[in-house]
Amino acid sequence: MNNPDLAQQDIERMLKNRQEIPKTDDVNSMTDYVNQPPHYLDGTIECIDAMVAVFGLEDTQKYAEIAAFKYLWRMNKKNKTPDEDKHKAIWYLRFSMGDDPRSNDGV
Repeated sequence: MNNPDLAQQDIERMLKNRQEIPKTDDVNSMTDYVNQPPHYLDGTIECIDAMVAVFGLEDTQKYAEIAAFKYLWRMNKKNKTPDEDKHKAIWYLRFSMGDDPRSNDGV
């Protein structure tokens, strides 16, 4: 089982480095479905952070690699243009390499 103190440290580090989610009355006008989709947020914790807490960073990064593959696989099948799936694949590949796309100092 993973060390809960280490998992909490990972979550705190990720939350500290992530960008603020823009607040707006019209959610659809400012929603970023690539970097911070609202359906992956529960209160102040994003799903990816909860995954790190439960499974550890290394396993979550492996999941991110697999998720990137999934988005590239389906990119011409779900949306009208492949751009959103390409951006999601890039997001997950960056996360898998330790470059959290939500970080202020990311590429």
